Amino acid sequence: MTTIDLRDLGGALIYLGYLAGALAAIGVVMRYVVLRWVVLPLKTWLREQIKPRLDDVHAEVTPNHGSSLKDAVTRIEQQQHELAQRLTDHLTNHPGRT
Repeated sequence: MTTIDLRDLGGALIYLGYLAGALAAIGVVMRYVVLRWVVLPLKTWLREQIKPRLDDVHAEVTPNHGSSLKDAVTRIEQQQHELAQRLTDHLTNHPGRT
């Protein structure tokens, strides 16, 4: 039967402390490596891919005095409003036969 004395326990704790320190150092280095060589290039690549498309969408939903999608929708709304007013006026001024 083997017994564990205080010296063995102290050595195991020191070993575990070294192991924890080594793992922490590896974690710090890996975090830097992943951030520097994976995350930042991926973020830059995504920005380069998405920004032109977002600029196109922004141009279409921002009024520019005629050629944007927003201007076309505004014109259609105005025309529908005018037609609704004309129909209401017509029905008011020309009642049907009773």
